[in-house]
Amino acid sequence: MILVAHNVPFEQGFFETEFRRAGRSLPVGIGVCTLEVDRLIHNAGRRKLQERCATAGIDTDGPAHRAPADARTTADLPRTTCAGDRRQE
Repeated sequence: MILVAHNVPFEQGFFETEFRRAGRSLPVGIGVCTLEVDRLIHNAGRRKLQERCATAGIDTDGPAHRAPADARTTADLPRTTCAGDRRQE
């Protein structure tokens, strides 16, 4: 399993809790933290997900900090980062 999140250490706690509630343990796997990728590639500080998406030209499709909207938005970040951001910073 590969966990992709804008702040993997923060999100991992939610995943662990939900897996425990389901009577399972979170599979050990790779985590891709778009927050860290942003820092490494763009030499950015600690930008919020919506700030990062704005610089990449990604439209956010819902209120911030709501799981469905954040998940869809975060899913777009690796694609734009690999292809090159649509907007210059």
